[in-house]
Amino acid sequence: MTMKENDSGAADRAESEIGSDGGACTAGAVATKLEALEQMNSDALRREWRRLYRAHPPKPVARALLTLGIAWKIQEQAYGGRRPTCAPASRAPA
Repeated sequence: MTMKENDSGAADRAESEIGSDGGACTAGAVATKLEALEQMNSDALRREWRRLYRAHPPKPVARALLTLGIAWKIQEQAYGGRRPTCAPASRAPA
């Protein structure tokens, strides 16, 4: 088995771990999804970004940043987004 075939298999398994439900998950399921990200190659991460954000990822972005953005979205879908009380300070009245 070549390295490329091995990477492809790992990426496919990782993508199946992440799934496509997008709904609420348990902490264990979220942890499994986050661990699966580590096994994904850059192409698989870009596909996952497109699936979650419904937009193409920025072209000159590092693998680590793709991983962080996808991890954020997985957790946001599982636990909910930011609360309105966490709005940036720039929006607070003067």
